[in-house]
Amino acid sequence: MSLSDEMTRDFLALREEVPVFLSCGDAFCMVLVSQDSRSHDLALGGFSPKRSISVRALRAELPDNLKEGALALVDGISYRVGNIAIRPGLPIVSLELTEP
Repeated sequence: MSLSDEMTRDFLALREEVPVFLSCGDAFCMVLVSQDSRSHDLALGGFSPKRSISVRALRAELPDNLKEGALALVDGISYRVGNIAIRPGLPIVSLELTEP
């Protein structure tokens, strides 16, 4: 069994324990939320709360045309895709998502 196969198997097992759903375009998949943070942006009239999360997904389950700036829903909350980290040879993709 290759490293990629082992990573996929372990990822699927973890994902089943805490199901979080992401939809982006036509794609719908389960992801792992690895980091959840909140910040406050200065806006007209005061500070505006902003939430950002990091999620991990299987590359095979995400659309090939996923681009930064695309809209995504995670458990019913709308986010914009920020950074997409794809490492060659690994089956897992990291996405940084922020509230629009």
